Order: sequence, then structure tokens, then C-alpha cells
Amino acid sequence: MRRKLLSHRSKKKPTNNDKSQTFHGLADADGLESLLTFEESQVQRLIMRASIYRYRHMTYFRVNLDGPTLKAIQSLMRKGKCKDAVTLLKDKDVWVPDEFQASWNLIPDTRLDPYVRYTRR
Repeated sequence: MRRKLLSHRSKKKPTNNDKSQTFHGLADADGLESLLTFEESQVQRLIMRASIYRYRHMTYFRVNLDGPTLKAIQSLMRKGKCKDAVTLLKDKDVWVPDEFQASWNLIPDTRLDPYVRYTRR
């Protein structure tokens, strides 16, 4: 399974690197899967997807990121370092719904993915 590259879907790019923006996305046992500019209309879809893939400890999260942190996460994602990206993200003040909190505390840990031996990562 290929990881989605980090996508910054905002049409308007921030001009100040220190300005904080709100993002949300999905992370699982294998690391950060997606990080999107926050849009309320996407929340239910992402939570539903996280619920479907609970066996991989997939979680929905929301976070405010400044420009330098966003660039660092984007760079890690481009290099395929999804675990490092979620570890960096976890250093921030991340909001996770209660039903996903236990999994958020466990990830990233490839051993939690029941299909890791069947897929090439």
C-alpha cells in the first residue's frame, strides 16, 4: 500500500512562515498517512475512514502548525519517512477524539499493523 503524499490543499498559500494554520488528517501504525488543510466538510469522512481501519490503529487528528514545522513534515513525507513525520507531529499540541486516544498513544509501531508481513513498506 503506497502512502499518500502530504498535500496542502489550500488554494491560498501562507505568506508568513511563522503563521499557524489548522490541519487535520489520519495516522496509523505505519505513520502519518495524510495531512490536509482543515475543512469542516471533510471531518466526518476522515473519522469514518479512521473507524473503518481501526485494525491498523488509524486515528483522526487536528493540529495547528507553523510554517517551519509544516515544511519539515512535508519533507519527511516526500522521503517516505511516515513514522518520523507522525513522531514530529506528536510533539505538537494535537487534538484527537476520545475514541482514538488509546491508538494515538501507541502509534507509530509497525508491529501493530496485522498486514505488515503481507505488504512491502
